[in-house]
Amino acid sequence: MVSTAVGILLRALCGLITYCIALFGHFDASQQQLRCDC
Repeated sequence: MVSTAVGILLRALCGLITYCIALFGHFDASQQQLRCDC
């Protein structure tokens, strides 16, 4: 039961980290586009 909880927690954490990296990467890309346009 404990290992299952840890597995779910790790999976959620991994998904959150991936989501944050994708979000920040998209934000950086949009900032660079704005900079190029200006």
